[in-house]
Amino acid sequence: MTAVVIQPLEGELRREYQKTSLPDRIALTANDLARLAGPHGRPLDKEEIDSLWFGSEA
Repeated sequence: MTAVVIQPLEGELRREYQKTSLPDRIALTANDLARLAGPHGRPLDKEEIDSLWFGSEA
């Protein structure tokens, strides 16, 4: 019975996901993050980005 419920839901999620192109989804995500950062948000510098990817070793 679980598969009977999950399969249609997964299909609907795929259809919804495909309605918006990848570049549009990325732009929406970037806009959301900028909004959440607020007026005092700032771009990260390379060292900060590297530390996110590689930890404190960078």
